[in-house]
Amino acid sequence: MMNAQSLISGCVKNGSGESVEGAIVTLFSLPDSSILSYQITGVDGKFTVSSGDSTSDSLMVRLSGFNIKTKAKTVQNKSQNMDLVAVEDILELKEVLVKAEKIWGDKDTLNYLVASFLTNRDVSIGDVLKRLPGISVSEDGMISYNGIPINKFYIENLDVLQGRYNIATEGISAKDVSTVQVLEHHQPIKALQKDSRPEQAAINLQLKDNKKGTWLRSAELGLGFSDELLWKNSISLMYFGRKSQHVLTYDNANNGSQITRKAHSFYGGGGGGGQRFTGISGASRAPFDPEYTLYNNAHVLTLNNLQKFSDTDVLHYNLVYSHDRTKTHSSSRTVYSLPDGGTAESAEDKYSRETTDNLSLELDYESNRPHDYLSNTLSFSGNWRESFGTIEIGEGETVEQRSPWRSLVVSDEFSIIHTNEDGKGYSLSARLSYNTSPHSLTVSPGVFPDVLNMGDEYGSVRQDMRVRSLKGGVGTSLLSAVKIGRFSMSPSLNVNIEHVHMHSDISVDGTELTADSMRNAETWLRLDADAGLNFNYEVRNLKIELGVPVKYMMTRLGNAGFDDETRHKVLFSPNVNIKYIVFQGFELKASGRMNTGTPSWNSMYSGFILGSYNSLRRNQPQFYDITSYQGTFSTSYRNVLNMLFASVNVHFSRSDNEVMNSMYINPDASIVSTRIFMDNHSTSYGVSGEFSKAFFWCNASMKLSGGWNRGFNCSLRQNELMKNVWDNGYAGIEFSMKPAKRLYTAVYANYSCSRSRVERVRTYPAVHRLNGSIEASFDITDEFYVGAKFRHRYNSAVDGDRNFSLLDMNVVYKLKKVRFSLDVYNLLNKKKYVVRSYSNLDEYYSEYDIRPRSFMLTAKFNF
Repeated sequence: MMNAQSLISGCVKNGSGESVEGAIVTLFSLPDSSILSYQITGVDGKFTVSSGDSTSDSLMVRLSGFNIKTKAKTVQNKSQNMDLVAVEDILELKEVLVKAEKIWGDKDTLNYLVASFLTNRDVSIGDVLKRLPGISVSEDGMISYNGIPINKFYIENLDVLQGRYNIATEGISAKDVSTVQVLEHHQPIKALQKDSRPEQAAINLQLKDNKKGTWLRSAELGLGFSDELLWKNSISLMYFGRKSQHVLTYDNANNGSQITRKAHSFYGGGGGGGQRFTGISGASRAPFDPEYTLYNNAHVLTLNNLQKFSDTDVLHYNLVYSHDRTKTHSSSRTVYSLPDGGTAESAEDKYSRETTDNLSLELDYESNRPHDYLSNTLSFSGNWRESFGTIEIGEGETVEQRSPWRSLVVSDEFSIIHTNEDGKGYSLSARLSYNTSPHSLTVSPGVFPDVLNMGDEYGSVRQDMRVRSLKGGVGTSLLSAVKIGRFSMSPSLNVNIEHVHMHSDISVDGTELTADSMRNAETWLRLDADAGLNFNYEVRNLKIELGVPVKYMMTRLGNAGFDDETRHKVLFSPNVNIKYIVFQGFELKASGRMNTGTPSWNSMYSGFILGSYNSLRRNQPQFYDITSYQGTFSTSYRNVLNMLFASVNVHFSRSDNEVMNSMYINPDASIVSTRIFMDNHSTSYGVSGEFSKAFFWCNASMKLSGGWNRGFNCSLRQNELMKNVWDNGYAGIEFSMKPAKRLYTAVYANYSCSRSRVERVRTYPAVHRLNGSIEASFDITDEFYVGAKFRHRYNSAVDGDRNFSLLDMNVVYKLKKVRFSLDVYNLLNKKKYVVRSYSNLDEYYSEYDIRPRSFMLTAKFNF
């Protein structure tokens, strides 16, 4: 068995047996080449390097230094003495080019040198993150490492933004960041670090020394034109000190920039709003950058503050407000498959506009000590939305829609954890939240005369909804209560309560419908107690976790026109996770889970609810069970020395349900939905993978991705069962490089193919899609460059021209501290984008408006 820590000691001497000063002795883990430790020799030439807790069978000792020929030797992972002989390597240097390592790290920390990945085009650190091997950034800004979303985002080891890290990735200059760190298996709670190592990583931005402890002030002013006057403005004040951090930003834009995503927290929570049952059928936007498709006028204000009282005690107080007005237009045609082989078709020309206001306040105190953790988070969120829509659905027939919605959420969460030196301890948590979300939908004229008005046409229908909910819970766990060698067991208990009132009314031409089938007065009370045993076994490179939770659930349900019903249920949901470290940097993981559940309150109403202008739904308020099975197998590999990262994931899921959603589609494609009891199941499985690598050659970076999925599910239409089978595959590549000192190029391409068929009814043709772009920029001088980006899409299902292209150009000039940029979007002046697809049992055809050619001149500067 390997020692917990191997010490390799010795002396570096030259060929004459004299001690060598200034030699660098570095110890690497094999085969991933992670740096474990290093030492620079003194006058006596002696060194000692440690393997830490590396479990690798072999290590590599490397000797290097100025005028010393680099050489390496593989040794066993055990304590030993060894002397190294330094061979003089004298070079006649006419010109010296020193290249820093692009990526380096130790066992659990990777470091990306930002300067090695930086291009002249990069403005914010988010531009650089997208090209770092092993890191991916989704369209909404969410960051993942080796395919898994990160769990924390730090700036100088502090989390001032509390998950709203789009503010940092879009607001911090790339040139202000020295290093991007990835903290693998990051456990943010110090009291749990000994026995709990999550699969998620964290990101930490290390700033340059002259950017720490000083206010970073920047602003952007932009003005342009297209079919209307355009603008984009922002100002930010940021301070990142050792004792406090402050990030204050304001943005305003109407050019389509999605600045409102800065208000979103990727940590979850934050009270995103209550349940919404009804709303307008609004126009959708093309799947392009919002600068092409979004007509908006948005304002976002964020005030993020962190105050350290000590090395362990931190106070966060954050305020985020956003206001957004959008207008959208699109045309669509939907073809619904029917069991007899026929179809029902809906053609719509939609115009919609929406005004949204969001306010979030959060106060969080955290004390994070080596053996004691305490936190309390008090938050408030308010969401106000006013939506209007107009739909042309026939020859001159127009439907008007209006839907106001409001949601207010107040919540508090408390947590305390204590552990001893041996990892034993306890945790205690409590949470409480209250939500109210009234909303309504008014449609004029209505399309359900047979159901709502005895067959007579009517002028308008209004659906009113009022929802109030109170949720609370407490939980406790004895951490590693039983420890026997490599085995540990932790019991836990969680108790939750949920109380909900939901009321709904339908009014036709101002007259409220009083029948029980046209209204809801649901009262819901659920109490559950979840007792579980969590087993953990670790030996060398193998870790097995087994959870055996048993939940008792009591539910009381009341509905208008029905007797109150109480149900008692015991649920069993075991899960297992297995992880094996083949060697440092190469991991195999497998997981399995069975989950048994019952319906939530939002699907247990009895009366009709008008979900949209052409969708009417009711349910049978009877209890039923859902059982799901999930399994995954994944592998991940990283080689720091070769800047290579790879991951593969295989997944399987199955769901068994006692009820089905039954749809009756009328000839005009309006839909009446009910829920009936009928056993059914759905299944899906697939594989996906990612590969990324950086190169010193031409400062190149490459990312590959691919996957395949297949599945089937059942639907009930016109009271007949229909089974849909589908599969899809995709493959993508991203490649960027600097083939010349002043030239930057990037290529992106993604191919996908999807197939779908309805057994004994219809087989849809395969749809092939290609989405790609070519980007290039040329530095005329260090301060002046020009660039262009060509985008192309292909859709085999589209009739007529299946190709669609966009061309953008920009010119950038830097004058001292000011960066001027002239951007031209949609240079080819395209006006429409067409999409056709098949999904489940239906065919979709859509036409989207594209913003005409637009020009935007911006000036970004520090002050």
